[in-house]
Parts: sequence; structure tokens; C-alpha cells
Amino acid sequence: GPDDDLRRAALRLEDGRELWRFDTEGHNLRSGDFGFDRRTIQSSPAVADSRVFVGSRDGFLYAVDAVSGRLLWRVDHQMSWVNTSPAVAGGLVFAGSSDERFLQAVDARTGKERWRLTTDAPLVVTRSSKHISAQVVDDTAGKTLASASTMESDLRGLT
Repeated sequence: GPDDDLRRAALRLEDGRELWRFDTEGHNLRSGDFGFDRRTIQSSPAVADSRVFVGSRDGFLYAVDAVSGRLLWRVDHQMSWVNTSPAVAGGLVFAGSSDERFLQAVDARTGKERWRLTTDAPLVVTRSSKHISAQVVDDTAGKTLASASTMESDLRGLT
């Protein structure tokens, strides 16, 4: 239906029966009031330790209990959409802003921000099923200014 982009649901693998449904804050927003879409979820969820992490165009990063669908916490990105698919590693949830200007790590249990990397250049964040990688890119010069990964212990490029 028209609201399918606003919700996340858990389905039972055996028969596809819906176990729970979660509505983001965007479910109650009128996109016309903002001049752009604030309602949809465009990121893929990450699941770890019985929690589902998902970003939304309403500007929040969410943690939802994987068993009940109950909201555990949400982090406000201050109008910056959370279109990137979150990644989870080492007890942290990593998410980038839609304007490509910051990457943050929040505690997976509490949602408390642990650190934030801000940049004036575009920030590219990718993930696999086990790792996350971030690069600060200078599009004009065509080069990577800095990069970091959960597979490496050092931030490269920044001095």
C-alpha cells in the first residue's frame, strides 16, 4: 500500500506471517510541508544482538527490538536524512548523513553518540555483512583524502 515505504516489519521465515510492524516518525509527517520526501525508509536494515538498526528520511537513526518491534532508541540527525544503510561492529552502529558531511558511531545498546567525523568534502560510506569503510573524497582532484575501515586500526590520510 501507499504506507509500505514508511514501515519496517518482521516476517516469520516459515510462512511469511507478519510478527510486528514499526512506524518511523516519518509516518506522521507531511512531506509537502518540507518540500521534499520526509517519510520513506530507503536504507537496508542491519541486525545485530536482537536489534534492528535502520535510517529514515525523517532524519532519525532507529534501533528496534528484533523480537517485539519496540523502539529502543533513536538518534536525531537534525533534518539530514539517514539514507545510508547502518553497519554494526564492535558494539557500535555507524551511519552517515545524507549530505555526505559526517559519519557517526553510536553505542548499539544506548544510542549515545561515541564519535562523529565531520568533513567539508563528500564522505563515502560502504558496508559489507561484517565491515564498514569510509572515505573522504576530493571530487575536484579525484583522490581520497582520508579513509578508515573496521578491518584496519588506523585512520589513513588525515594528519
